[in-house]
Amino acid sequence: MVDSTPIYGLPYQEDDDPPNGPLLSQSLAEAAEAAIRDVGRVVGYYSNTGTVQTVTTAGQTICTAATALRPGWAYDVTVRSQVSTSAALDFLPQIRRPDSSILVDYGRQGLPATGDRFYEFRCSFRTAPTFTAATVGIVFRGTVSAGTAAFKGFASGPFEMVVRQAGAYDDCPGAPTY
Repeated sequence: MVDSTPIYGLPYQEDDDPPNGPLLSQSLAEAAEAAIRDVGRVVGYYSNTGTVQTVTTAGQTICTAATALRPGWAYDVTVRSQVSTSAALDFLPQIRRPDSSILVDYGRQGLPATGDRFYEFRCSFRTAPTFTAATVGIVFRGTVSAGTAAFKGFASGPFEMVVRQAGAYDDCPGAPTY
């Protein structure tokens, strides 16, 4: 059994392979277990209990998570923060590649007038099957139209950016491709 599926690497028997049910069953079970273990695995993480970044009218990087990406996988990104604003504002969150090109532009988010608020940003992206495995910095960046927004940890936990493997490339149709 030399052949395997392209994404999860699950082995399968071809017509010209000699029959070997027990070996095929064991190989398939072990490969399936490894693939299931990887779904939901955290591959990038950034955490800070203090003020991470104060965003003003100019675009600024809020945080970067070093992330080990593999070809043909879908990824989920979650950012959790307390946001302190000096005025009501529009915030434009983005996930960027290390070369600063935009991977995900989530669109304008209205943040309420002054005070501290919980903020959560979620998005998905995927790597093409032809992507070369690499560790890259997934960048969370923001621009505000007026005023400032301070992103920081809060009483119940730190500011976090978490990147998880979500499944195969085809499990996330329509997601931006890295």
